[in-house]
Amino acid sequence: MSKSMHNNFLDGGPSYGKTNINKVTLCSQAPTTYTEANATYELAAATVGSADWTVADNDGAGGGRMLTLAQQAIAGGDVTGTANHIAMLKTGTSELCAVNELSADLGIVGGSPCIVPTFAIRFKDPV
Repeated sequence: MSKSMHNNFLDGGPSYGKTNINKVTLCSQAPTTYTEANATYELAAATVGSADWTVADNDGAGGGRMLTLAQQAIAGGDVTGTANHIAMLKTGTSELCAVNELSADLGIVGGSPCIVPTFAIRFKDPV
C-alpha cells in the first residue's frame, strides 16, 4: 500500500491537515512530489476547505485522533484513466501533505463528474 506524509503534517497532526490541506487530487499512481500530484498523475481534483474536514477520536484500533474528509463531487476534467491514489495538497507552499492508496480503483472519464469518497487519516496513540 503506497502511503506517505509530509513532516509538517506529521508534526501538526489532524489540526494541521484541517487548516492547511486545500486541494485533493485523484492520481493514476502514487505521486512522490507536489508536481506529480498536481499535474503529472492528476486525473481529477477538488478544492477543499476546513469545513470539509472533521477532527475526531480515532474510531479504529489504537485510539488517537483522525482527520476525515467528507465526500467531494468533482466536475469532469479533460483526462480519462484509472485513479488508484489520492493526494492531499497545500497549494500556497506547493506542499504534498499526504498520499494514500484508494481502497478500490476509480475510473475517471474525461468530461464526466466523479466522486472523491470519504476517507480518514488516523494518528494512533503511542504504545
